[in-house]
Amino acid sequence: MSEQKQRLTLEDLAKNNGQNGQPAYVAYKGKVYDVSKSKMWGAGKHMNRHHAGRDLTESFKDAPHQADVLDRYPHVGALVGAPKPEPKPERRLPAIVERFPFLKRHPHPMTVHFPIAFPMAAFIFAVLYKLFGWNGFNVAMFNVLALNVVFAPVAIATGYYTWWLNYYKHKNFAIRVKLILAPTIAALSLILAVWWLVASNPLATSSVYFLLVVLQVVCVGLVGWFGASLTFPTHED
Repeated sequence: MSEQKQRLTLEDLAKNNGQNGQPAYVAYKGKVYDVSKSKMWGAGKHMNRHHAGRDLTESFKDAPHQADVLDRYPHVGALVGAPKPEPKPERRLPAIVERFPFLKRHPHPMTVHFPIAFPMAAFIFAVLYKLFGWNGFNVAMFNVLALNVVFAPVAIATGYYTWWLNYYKHKNFAIRVKLILAPTIAALSLILAVWWLVASNPLATSSVYFLLVVLQVVCVGLVGWFGASLTFPTHED
């Protein structure tokens, strides 16, 4: 493609919809971007909600990420003529969400830090106990596991709410992973906490117990990776 920027009308933009071999173009605030190489825009669709070949200026107001993600893709031209934003799906939100817009974005990011930090802290305390044998590390591990039993369901609930509100419950690979692993993390914390209560120092006597602590951290890492990929997609995506 020539480095010279194109001037596209809305009709020109609509032809570049990512289908039938056409590139996938989207417009934002008068600039046109080529998102053809993005895995998030397969077949000219994003999250089964947005379509290539349209002006997404208004739609970005409800996006779970900032418009600067478009800077990752080639700026191929300028949109000329009166803007015609992509029509938004009809939906009636709860009155409290309409009154307090921060509820669209903040609940999950505010709560998800706890079930990320607690399993990682449990792993650190478990390793320290293995290395030094001080029972305080063992008790600290149990405490953070017990806290995660409380906070993980809250994070899952707010995550489901965000998925429903911002993604219209569309399932891509990243979301499918999160839907499986998030309950797995909560279940592991519950199993480990109950096991610690009913058994005699399982961290010292059972290698399976420590392996489950490690597995929980692996699950947390995967959930964090795929969750971040939704908000901060890599250039290749």
